[in-house]
Amino acid sequence: MPSDTSDWDDQLAELTPLQRDAVLATIAGNIADGVEPTKEDVARLAAVARGELTAEQIADSFRQS
Repeated sequence: MPSDTSDWDDQLAELTPLQRDAVLATIAGNIADGVEPTKEDVARLAAVARGELTAEQIADSFRQS
């Protein structure tokens, strides 16, 4: 897990501990693969964790850009 999450506190604040852990695990995997997440990336992951977005909706937004 990332050791410093202060840049993402606002995106992670409203998540349950389980949701927060899931988002941080995803971020850690991305970092291990050499991909540094942006604040927008973290906001999208948090929205998925809260059930506001689906992974398919995120993929669609990338396909449309």
